[in-house]
Amino acid sequence: MEKAKKTLSISKGLKPIWLKVKWFDAVKGYGFLKDEKYPSDIFLHYSMLAPCDFVVPDKDDQYLCEVAFEKGELAVKKILQHKPFNPFKTKRRITDINPVDPKDVKPARFMQLDDNAVITEELGHIKWYNPLKGFGFARLDKGGQDVFIHGSLVESQGLRDKLVPGKRLKLKVTLSQRGPEARDIELTND
Repeated sequence: MEKAKKTLSISKGLKPIWLKVKWFDAVKGYGFLKDEKYPSDIFLHYSMLAPCDFVVPDKDDQYLCEVAFEKGELAVKKILQHKPFNPFKTKRRITDINPVDPKDVKPARFMQLDDNAVITEELGHIKWYNPLKGFGFARLDKGGQDVFIHGSLVESQGLRDKLVPGKRLKLKVTLSQRGPEARDIELTND
């Protein structure tokens, strides 16, 4: 019960707290922060890195953050200060990895697709989608591995609040190193 109370106090954003980077994937554009006092990992989206000039977080870097609880998840809402774990390490910016302004990143950049990728059209439905995490999965009618759907694809098509479990879709799918990924999604009426 004590952990639940601590989680609730952080979720209301009552005071900024220091958190350490658990992991961050600059290509996908998100990661998670942690603190031993709290049972849940805290989601960090790349867009929150603006006050830090979009420097890619390294494991064990620390951030003074305002955190909010939304739709059942803890997420960073504002970064106030950054303390690098290794201040002498060369800083990488998300724009060094994805050479465009991070605010304008398109789904293909995150998924690192090549021009020769094989794309198939498939039918399926939303298994789950979490806008705070910035991704979700669809299950194909034909079965097989679930299809990864990146949040930037969803946002670019204005579907953020429409992707509920069971919602029918038509997807354009390609295979990445980690499995099938959606390049395009369209809601269907069936």
